Amino acid sequence: MGNLSIKNFIGTIFLILLSATFSMAANYSDLTSTHLPMILDSSSEAVTSDFDNDGDNDIFVANYGEDKLLINNGTGYFTDETGARLPADIDDSRGAAAGDANGDGYTDIFVANNGQNRLLLNDGTGHFSDVTATWLPSGSEFYSSGAFGDIDGDGDMDLIVSVSGISKSIKIFVNDNETKFIDQTSTRLPSDTSHYTQKVILADFDRDGDLDIFTVNSLNNSNKLLINDGTGMFTEDATGIIPPDTNSSNSAAIADINGDGLIDYIFIANDGGQRNRLYIYNTSTAKFEDKTTANLPVDNDYSFDCAFGDLDSDGDLDVVVANGKDAGQANKVYLNNGGGVFAFASSSFFPADSDFSTGVIIAGFDSVPGNEVFVTNYFEQRNRLYSTGEVPSAITLSSFTAKEKNRKVIIRWKTETEIDNLGFNILRSETEGEGYVKINKKLISAKGTSTKGAKYKFIDKNVKSGRTYFYKLEDIDSSRVSTLNDPISLTMSNRKKK
Repeated sequence: MGNLSIKNFIGTIFLILLSATFSMAANYSDLTSTHLPMILDSSSEAVTSDFDNDGDNDIFVANYGEDKLLINNGTGYFTDETGARLPADIDDSRGAAAGDANGDGYTDIFVANNGQNRLLLNDGTGHFSDVTATWLPSGSEFYSSGAFGDIDGDGDMDLIVSVSGISKSIKIFVNDNETKFIDQTSTRLPSDTSHYTQKVILADFDRDGDLDIFTVNSLNNSNKLLINDGTGMFTEDATGIIPPDTNSSNSAAIADINGDGLIDYIFIANDGGQRNRLYIYNTSTAKFEDKTTANLPVDNDYSFDCAFGDLDSDGDLDVVVANGKDAGQANKVYLNNGGGVFAFASSSFFPADSDFSTGVIIAGFDSVPGNEVFVTNYFEQRNRLYSTGEVPSAITLSSFTAKEKNRKVIIRWKTETEIDNLGFNILRSETEGEGYVKINKKLISAKGTSTKGAKYKFIDKNVKSGRTYFYKLEDIDSSRVSTLNDPISLTMSNRKKK
């Protein structure tokens, strides 16, 4: 979970409910090919926030290898701007957290790695600098996740980091006046019996007004709840607030179903063919009860992550589970009946997949009401984006070319069919992955129909010799929904001025 204090906890988790539109549910479509850049990574997890402060949600992806920063154009189309915005890295990253580490009002990024973790500070425009050397304690363990939150009530964001080994399973890094993090694990957590921790969640589980730590543990080690005394000192819960278990858990998600700032649901994603689990808070006993048998359908998936969000726009919180196995195992959607009883969504509601999925986030990425689902995948498989928003009406593009002529670039394209097409824009950049700008002054009107294509030409006069230019074709349908096609490139010849 990202950047939390008790003061903002109520608003943070209830925002999931506010994003819902109370209307008939629409089926989800896979928008990966049109809305995401073509990247084949081995991704572990993703976090979303408005990193560039332009009013929409962007995505940071933690990878085995180079991490990625995907910038949203405001309508749910993402561009890979890693090279321009992130410091270079080749770490094996397993998790990430977003939060304001230095108190300047901008969202920073913590990356959990196999080896040294990293902290990236945001300059306010979505450009990040690596301050690991001065901000983070050194480390060489197998770190798996992180969570920002004010554990000691001093007004700044502390950091909890999970360790997926047999040694002490978490690290408590306390923020020193927003200048660096200090490792105070040994003094703030004298005893810790968690092992092989895959995820940490900071939230007020015992409802006493401070942030506790929930550790999600694998290899049949029971998940643990560490209780905060209000000053950031933790002891293992001995009262049974969370049901005991001997499952192999990979992740968990929490939900506030009524907007009172208190946790009502805990969903546990289990590995090894074990059932996922649902815990629901009982106000009479002041404990979470295991409602798996009564409230969840039977599943035997290999689940790696989960997230709450209103997928069917009926005002309650559903669950998406990211599943993975060597041969591929479809992700699952659990729809809530409004009373905390879940059933699998129909096969037509959410596209099936055969990916090895490792992470899932649910958020609004475009201006269309409703939530989108972003899924991270491993083994150099494309990450995926799903949405109920209107799918752009398709054109069938048969050619798209650029040719130099008389010190200009002649761009031609041909369509075979155009369904509900309004027109085209030409976008240009001098780097393939980022910085595209529209160069036509007005929309190039469509001429084709659903049964007949058309030919088009655009002349780019503002070019220089020796430069390489990348061009993208954007088509706009009558609902003003756009689709970007893959770029083409051309290098101008070197010509001396006469």
